[in-house]
Amino acid sequence: MKGAVFTNFQEMVEDQFGMECWETLLEKSDLPSEGIYTSSETYDDQEILSLVVALSEYSSVPVPDLVEAFGRYLYTGLTHSLPPSMRARIVFTVLRKEEDIFSNAPVAQLDRAPPPEGEVEGSNTFWRFIESKTIN
Repeated sequence: MKGAVFTNFQEMVEDQFGMECWETLLEKSDLPSEGIYTSSETYDDQEILSLVVALSEYSSVPVPDLVEAFGRYLYTGLTHSLPPSMRARIVFTVLRKEEDIFSNAPVAQLDRAPPPEGEVEGSNTFWRFIESKTIN
């Protein structure tokens, strides 16, 4: 998984729970990277799982709720990192090709938090995301 995902997760944890929480998560998790992430590098998917589970234990927030909150945080973080003129085009390209860009392995391992399903329709001038609910 790309480091941008990890750096955004770290930012969310620090914003919502504080620096002490992030340091506690790093101490509790046995991470090959030791929690040092660069946005452009790729890291083991297991690391994000370990961090989410450790955050759930630390905060008593259920894993599915954390995954949803992080998805919202990540979307905002990624879109605001782009110039305004590129946001819509890039974001919907990512939505269309998410499996090629971000690994789905962590989501697959968290069967209680199925990935969102939907499709993107669009052209160069108009984009629309059509969301459909996952039925369990």
